[in-house]
Amino acid sequence: MTGKDTALALSAPALAVPAITEWTASLAPARPDPSARGMTDDFYRTMLEAIDDMVIRYDAKSRRIYASPSFANGLGYTPDEMLTLQANELIHPDDVRLAEANFRRLGPDHPKVQITLRLRRKDGRFIWVENRYYHLPTDDGAMVITRDITASKLAEEALASSNGKLEAANLLLRQQAQVDALTSLANRRVFEERLMEEHGAAFCNATPLGLIMVDVDYFKPYNDLYGHQAGDEALRRVSRTLQQALRRSRDLAARYGGEEIVILLPGSDAHGAFVMAERMREAVMSLNIEHFGSPLGYLTISSGASAMIPRHDQSRPSDLIAAADRALYAAKAEGRNRVRAGVVEAEAFSDARQRSEPGRLIPTPSQTKMPV
Repeated sequence: MTGKDTALALSAPALAVPAITEWTASLAPARPDPSARGMTDDFYRTMLEAIDDMVIRYDAKSRRIYASPSFANGLGYTPDEMLTLQANELIHPDDVRLAEANFRRLGPDHPKVQITLRLRRKDGRFIWVENRYYHLPTDDGAMVITRDITASKLAEEALASSNGKLEAANLLLRQQAQVDALTSLANRRVFEERLMEEHGAAFCNATPLGLIMVDVDYFKPYNDLYGHQAGDEALRRVSRTLQQALRRSRDLAARYGGEEIVILLPGSDAHGAFVMAERMREAVMSLNIEHFGSPLGYLTISSGASAMIPRHDQSRPSDLIAAADRALYAAKAEGRNRVRAGVVEAEAFSDARQRSEPGRLIPTPSQTKMPV
């Protein structure tokens, strides 16, 4: 069809027209008697008027020549009103171009077209409809059959919204299962999983893996002196400060337990872990959190740093934690508010085996005290 104007975009039921066409074709005589044409037209008209779907018939010049009575229930317009209304009076502004483009496509090359759009009822409400367009080759006209799908569309949107809320709730639950509620750092389970993953990656790539154990100094006296709510807030501030000190996406800060925090540093050797721990210590000092229960008068942290390159069976993830933990306790024993480096022990290997086999431990920085 050519020269079509912006026509009413109306939808059709899934089977209405094909079923009607095939059925009536099978009933019609092979060589219909012209005198029976009027009865056949009445038959078609009666059938169209009996269905709930709304039907519009166009001639070859895209003029509406028939509208079914079902428009009165579907859109609130009489058939006569439907023949005079402009398309833009019925179609939602956002759907006009879609309707026009698909109506213009209709023709011998595209005898059937289907779209979903919104139509305005006489009372001003918009409803969702499914439109099926059919090209009629006998007179180059067209038929558009419209079905109200508002209920199913709203149900679909409600289901999508419900699924979206469910996905959001599941995401929140997953996040809550991975995050420590007090500090908002990763929890211990996440740390242990990541430690295994990063240890395996370091083994495969022969790259270093660093770790820092952090403990808040004199934290029990702080809670006793200022109260547990103040202690919780202080721990949150320290945790945020440590998290903000991390620079790389794979670095991880996690609450290990109580006032202990663990820092995982993939790709960092012993020197890198030590430098990061010292940077964190200075950052916490700069918070100037009052603590009269500490000899220094403000809140501080102590840290133990360690690192390894995993090789064969000479090192396990737990060795890295143990080395950092020993260094942490050394820092606390020496007066707190300092960083110490730990050595990962290879108890089952002699110096000769370390020279002859892979599994060399990363040399740690000097064990001399860092200035406080």
